[in-house]
Amino acid sequence: MKIIDVNAYLLKVPYPDGQRFSAAWEAASTKEFTFTLVEVETDEGITGYSGM
Repeated sequence: MKIIDVNAYLLKVPYPDGQRFSAAWEAASTKEFTFTLVEVETDEGITGYSGM
């Protein structure tokens, strides 16, 4: 089995009702949750996903 394609998607999901979130490692609060979704495809037709 070999990897034939890799795609990364930046996704931003707004928090409900205009809520904000402050992480200890960030200087400012945010209105949305941001993450990366990675898609990996193999030569055998298997596709896998992972969030980062």
